[in-house]
Amino acid sequence: MHLTEAWRLLELSPSPTVEQVKAAYRRRAKSIHPDLSSSDRRTADPALFARLTAAYEAALAESVAAGRHGPRHAAPPPPATPA
Repeated sequence: MHLTEAWRLLELSPSPTVEQVKAAYRRRAKSIHPDLSSSDRRTADPALFARLTAAYEAALAESVAAGRHGPRHAAPPPPATPA
């Protein structure tokens, strides 16, 4: 799956952080999961959920590889030098 398609399915802008990918996946999964969808379960599309999961895996792998972990995982500041 191409990253542009993954970002589109997850409703993300390009180059998201790991946290953004995870949050987008949870939000979208809740809305389209065949067992959790509030819409008519007979019209739920398991194939769409599978594509969303593949998009999540692709976007997450790319964000991790690029080192975009977000503010919670940012490198700590350098130690203060003694005066």
